Amino acid sequence: VGIAGLGALWRGWFGVPPMGEGDPAPFAWFFAGVALVGPGSAWYHLDPNNSTLFWDRLPMTIAFMALVAAVLSDRISRAWVACRGLNLLVMAGAASVILWDYGEIRGAGDLRAYALVQFWPVILIPLVLYLFPEGRHVRMRYLMAALAFYALAKLFEHYDHGIFDLTGGAVSGHTIKHLLAAGAPAAILAMMRKWPREGEG
Repeated sequence: VGIAGLGALWRGWFGVPPMGEGDPAPFAWFFAGVALVGPGSAWYHLDPNNSTLFWDRLPMTIAFMALVAAVLSDRISRAWVACRGLNLLVMAGAASVILWDYGEIRGAGDLRAYALVQFWPVILIPLVLYLFPEGRHVRMRYLMAALAFYALAKLFEHYDHGIFDLTGGAVSGHTIKHLLAAGAPAAILAMMRKWPREGEG
C-alpha cells in the first residue's frame, strides 16, 4: 500500500489528481513510512530481537507523525508544517524509538514515549478535524476509517493467542492485525482519489 500511495501521489496512479495548492510532503512521508513497515516487520519476524524490532517500529512512527502533519497542514497551517512542523513531528516520532532502544541497551527500556506517538494521533486527529472543519484534502470519514482500521488492528493484536485458540490454530490475531493495519493507508489512498481536480472548488 505504501508503494501504491507514493505512485498515486507522484504519478497519479489510481486516478489520484495533483494536490494543487496542497503540500504533498506529509503524504509522501506517510506512504514512505508505510512502505518501509513491510521489510522492517519481515526482518523482525525472521529474526526477533531488539535490534530488528527497532527497524520494525521506526517506520511506523514516521507514518503516524506524517499523518498528523498532513492533517495540521490541511486544517490549520500549511506554512508551519512545510517550514518546520513536518520535520519536528517526524523527528519526535523517531526519537521515541531511539529513546526506547537506548533504554533497552542500558537494561531499562521505556515504551512510554513510543506508546504516546502511537496513540495520541487517535485523539488529536479527530479533535483537529472537528475544531477546524474547513479543508481541501483531508476528509473526516476517510480519516475515521483509517483510525478504525488501526484500532481494530491493535485489538486483534492484543487478543493474538485467544484468536489463535478460537480458530483452532488456523489464524492468529497478529496475522489479522497486519491485514487490518493495511486498511488504514488504503483508506488514505481512497481519500486521495477524492481530492479536488483542477478548476474545482
